[in-house]
Amino acid sequence: MRLTQVLPAFGVLLIGGCAPAGAQRVPRPAAPEAITPAPPTESPPTIQVTGSASMTVPADRARITLAVESREKSAQGASQANASVMSAVLAALRSAGFQGLDIDTYGYDLSPVYTSVAQPDGSRVQRIDGYRAVNNVRATLTDLSALGKLIDTATGAGANRVAGISFEASHPEEAQQKVLAEAVRSARTQAQTIAAALDRQLGPPIEVTGGVLNPTPRPDLVRFRAAAMAAPPETPIEAADQTVSATVSITFALGPERSSR
Repeated sequence: MRLTQVLPAFGVLLIGGCAPAGAQRVPRPAAPEAITPAPPTESPPTIQVTGSASMTVPADRARITLAVESREKSAQGASQANASVMSAVLAALRSAGFQGLDIDTYGYDLSPVYTSVAQPDGSRVQRIDGYRAVNNVRATLTDLSALGKLIDTATGAGANRVAGISFEASHPEEAQQKVLAEAVRSARTQAQTIAAALDRQLGPPIEVTGGVLNPTPRPDLVRFRAAAMAAPPETPIEAADQTVSATVSITFALGPERSSR
């Protein structure tokens, strides 16, 4: 009986239980050395703080929202009536000699007006009772002392809505830079206080986010319909200041202990 055996450990084929002449033993490949993973790197300790600052700047410009609302039985009638009145309002404003006046149309709406009609079976249905046209214009004025006169001129010419007034500063750049620097100083002061309380040094800033918030015009709560207003000889309007603000979030590295210096 012939015995055949494969010995993978030496790569030798044995026939009949013995190795052929001249056969060499092939060594087994060495097992790869075990690789010890490096210990995870710990993130350095940090301090995250938020600083904010704000200041008011005088307003030197006002935006007034005016509108003419017209209602007629037909869409064409409402549109024509509205156009006639609004033309008179714009002509009156432009001929009044207001300093720094700029007018633009920002919204027009023509829509049906519905009424509820009772039916013989007791139900109710909606039917068109007429049409309403609303034309909105925005007047920008740099002479704040003339705001009351402008409103009176517009309502006297037929404007029957004053939706509101907002005040703003036309050049807030210097104030924006100041509040941004103050917000950063506030954040750093907070971080220094925290580090000192921990008996640690304050490291450099790692990440900074935030900045100056876009200033929004400050609204004056003026909202009325001119037809229902018993106006004085000149409508009194008080100008309001605008607030400029900034917010920053800063992450500082936390340094070594103070005693190690």
